[in-house]
Amino acid sequence: MNKFAIHEGENVRFLRTVRQFNQKQLAEEMGGNWNQQKVAYWERQPKIKVGLLYQFAAAIQVPIYILQKPRQELAQSLLMPEKQLVDRNPNVKQMHRKINELYHRLLLSQIELYRLQYEEGFGR
Repeated sequence: MNKFAIHEGENVRFLRTVRQFNQKQLAEEMGGNWNQQKVAYWERQPKIKVGLLYQFAAAIQVPIYILQKPRQELAQSLLMPEKQLVDRNPNVKQMHRKINELYHRLLLSQIELYRLQYEEGFGR
C-alpha cells in the first residue's frame, strides 16, 4: 500500500491498538448494536462514512481528522503531535507518551541485539 494513501479502517485499527483496546472493547465503547465482527469489518474498509468516523473518533478519543490522514502522516502526528492538541487532550498526551516509550524500548532492544550479534561474531 502507498504510504500516502488514506485507509481510514486501518487508521481505526492502528489507533485502537495504540489505545490498547481489542475489537470487543472498541465495540463496547461504540455502544448500541456493535460487536467485534462489526468493528473488524469496518477496520478493513478503506473509506468510512463521516458520521461513523465521528463515532470511531469519539470512542478512541481522538479528533476525527487524525483518522483521515495518510498512514505516514498519522505516524508522524503521533510521534510529534501538535502542541495545542497534546495540551488540550490528555488522551492524546497519554498515547504520545506510550508511543515514545515503546519506540525507546524498541531502540534499546535493537542495540542489545546488535551487541549480541557482534559478540557472537567475534566469539567472546
